[in-house]
Amino acid sequence: MIMTPRRGIWSVSPSIPADLPEVSQVSIVDDAVITDQQVVRADGSGARARLVDLETLRWHGSSLSGAQIDKLSLTDCAFTECDLAVLAAPESSWNRVLLANCRMSGFSAAGATVQYVEVTDAVADLASWRFARLTRVRFTGGRWTQADFVGTTFDDVVFTDCDLTRADFSQAVVKKARFDNCRFDGVGGMDSLRRSVISYDDPTDALGLLGPMAHGLGITLED
Repeated sequence: MIMTPRRGIWSVSPSIPADLPEVSQVSIVDDAVITDQQVVRADGSGARARLVDLETLRWHGSSLSGAQIDKLSLTDCAFTECDLAVLAAPESSWNRVLLANCRMSGFSAAGATVQYVEVTDAVADLASWRFARLTRVRFTGGRWTQADFVGTTFDDVVFTDCDLTRADFSQAVVKKARFDNCRFDGVGGMDSLRRSVISYDDPTDALGLLGPMAHGLGITLED
């Protein structure tokens, strides 16, 4: 475990005009291209589609819950207070995307390519980034209990104040990753997080790492 002072980090800035036209309906169908809109209280839950491009969009209070969108592409998008629970977006592409206060329980982006993305205060139990490649991604706050990061590549990724209880990092590839004030109770694959930086404002909080680290080393702790 390495403990160092916090450092300044980059931020995500999608290029989205302030005066986009507001719509309350979107059509998620095969080969759809949806651009330059402010999507408010739209219901795309349960949609089934592939090769969908979302570009230069603001989403607010909208739902893609339970949708299955294969090879989804998102560029310059912001989601606030949206329901993305059980959204399946395998092999998707994410570039300059913000997600704030979204419901993401059961969300899956397996095999995704993700860069310049920030996720803030998500409720994301059982979410999956399995075998995704994350580059310059920041997770701030939120509940990521039992999240699946198996085989995920972390390249300049920052977790701050995240609850990672029982998350699984087995087979993760860490090029550069930082965890500030995160909860690691029952985490799996802790040994795969070698080369990560782990920091706490209160050093005594680092004692919570003892169990997961011992398990990763095959050590049994007895009372």
